Amino acid sequence: MLATYAYDAFCKMQGIQWNMPTYRQEETTLYIHDEKDLDILISVASRRMATFLQCLKETFAGPGEILRIEWIDLKENVLSINHPVKGHLPGKYQISPRLTAMLNALPRKDKRIFPLSYACAEDCLKKLRKSAAAKFQNPVLLSISFKSYRH
Repeated sequence: MLATYAYDAFCKMQGIQWNMPTYRQEETTLYIHDEKDLDILISVASRRMATFLQCLKETFAGPGEILRIEWIDLKENVLSINHPVKGHLPGKYQISPRLTAMLNALPRKDKRIFPLSYACAEDCLKKLRKSAAAKFQNPVLLSISFKSYRH
């Protein structure tokens, strides 16, 4: 389908007449994990990773947005997303006292709350999923991604 759109743009640029075929994209169904599975990963994660995953769960923000949150964006029980990723909007989210306590327990060594890269966070999640799946004998945990917390 993308190749067809690219060829259509090429033909328009070259002045070539052609009839573009139409395609219907199939809808994919997303597997929604049980909340207890998501909570299992939070419970066995390190303090920073558990806080990161809890932020994803409560704010429905993307991991790139959570990684960009700064300490000044946290005011009492309100967390502001001021650096949204493409296609998302900034916003303020009421967070639970549990998440507030988790955030306040983190060290304040950097201007950002989570001073790590997306690749590092993803590697940590992969290791966490593997160890949790083995510990709890639950292979469903292996399919959990950052997107699972958003949905």
